[in-house]
Amino acid sequence: MRRLMIVFSEVAARGVGVGRSWLLGEGSKGVTRGRRAGLLLLCISGASCTDTVTLLPGEPAASASAAAVPGPSGQFEWLTQFGSGLNDFGWDVRADELGTVYGSGGVFGALLGQEHHGGIDAFVRKYDTEGRDLWTRQFGADLYDHAYSVLPFGAAVYVGGPTSSGLFLESNLGVVDAFLGKLDAATGVILWGRQFGTKGPDELVRLFVDNTGVYAAGSVTGALPGMTHMGGADAFLRKYESDGNEVWTHQFGTAVGDVAFGVSGDASGLYLAGRVGGPLPGQTHAGGPDAFVRKYDPSGNEIWTVQFGTAAIDFALDVAADPTGLYAVGRTDGALPGQSHAGGPDAFVARFDRGSGDVLWVRQFGTPAFDVARGISIRDGLVYVSGVTQGALPGQVHAGGADVFVRAYSAGGDELWTWQFGSELDDDNWSNSAGPSGLYITGTTGGSLLGSVSLGGSDVFIGRIGPTRAGCMMRGWEAFGFRNQGECIRYVETGKEP
Repeated sequence: MRRLMIVFSEVAARGVGVGRSWLLGEGSKGVTRGRRAGLLLLCISGASCTDTVTLLPGEPAASASAAAVPGPSGQFEWLTQFGSGLNDFGWDVRADELGTVYGSGGVFGALLGQEHHGGIDAFVRKYDTEGRDLWTRQFGADLYDHAYSVLPFGAAVYVGGPTSSGLFLESNLGVVDAFLGKLDAATGVILWGRQFGTKGPDELVRLFVDNTGVYAAGSVTGALPGMTHMGGADAFLRKYESDGNEVWTHQFGTAVGDVAFGVSGDASGLYLAGRVGGPLPGQTHAGGPDAFVRKYDPSGNEIWTVQFGTAAIDFALDVAADPTGLYAVGRTDGALPGQSHAGGPDAFVARFDRGSGDVLWVRQFGTPAFDVARGISIRDGLVYVSGVTQGALPGQVHAGGADVFVRAYSAGGDELWTWQFGSELDDDNWSNSAGPSGLYITGTTGGSLLGSVSLGGSDVFIGRIGPTRAGCMMRGWEAFGFRNQGECIRYVETGKEP
């Protein structure tokens, strides 16, 4: 028998879930609340369906829709662990709208069927929806190359990261350069590459792509052409056309260390998230490194900046935006406003107003040990946060060393579920991606992850947490005791009873 959990929440930007839930069996079941009842007819068998709601006589009509979204199955629908037999790293994973998924990272040796170029090579691997390897592209020069970010868009796949080799140039511009490459999505062939930087160590950390171009974010320790170096490491955002021509660059920061760790966008503009060591113009320094989120318009003009944190260490490590909202995740070593410090570094997720940058809500969580949130994605109004914990999150089991966690929130900030997993050794995570077929997650494992076989050293893992049926009924819920339209019932399939 299938088991469904009905979660009532509010879709309004500042809404808070009212916290009622029921368990239902498969098919059409009655829902009773107090002495009033309505029928909620659930279609849960297909990849998508339309749900019908029958309310009591005289009640207003209601509408519903359903979509496949990831849920806490407690296991992967598929999981692959791979590597070269040495120390290998999984940095990023992104799904496209066809359910195809791309993973990227770095390897110290040769992946199966690939050539090792020396030191650490970058790689990109493509999977179909069932986890079958379609192609792998391992590339690099003789020293240090990592594919920190990968992003499919149309018939292309963009990849970026740091290189200390002459990857796309005869020699490096400095100690470590940033690189951006465009690959053919069908074959993995590299179509073009760009390498840039200063005389010091520089790196590209994250990419965003839309119909107007490719955006690269990261840090530099000198002045990019036409830019001013503020001191230490500066953050940067650069736009390229799809053919690799640079459009514009922004470099900014304080006198200390500054990095842009994440970039995202929507129709109204671009969003950066990162860390600054001092006060940005017009901002207040809370102490230690602070987190920041900044918005640019599509032409690259700054719209607003929000710098926030505690007297301790605070980073914003990723950002995600869509028409439903703007969110950032990261780490704090103190207590953010209105939150409690669990001990050690804690993870956090925060929602911002896309127009003004105002903080709408913050959720800080963790254990007495080390906790950090590094990845975030959004789909169908749900927010997926992933990262690392060295303890046991509430209701979870610590596998050993550092574990990976995934947590889902509603748009109103309600925690929907959490899943913590890992091997007996240290495991790491920097990225997740919610796609049409499920939630994809990648990282690095030091052991044998959930029955997989370790190839030696640290391995890369990529897996999919499967889809569930979920829907959001948008209006006419006075029969269930809701006073205002715009409130939402969201139901999530949580697995099968024994």
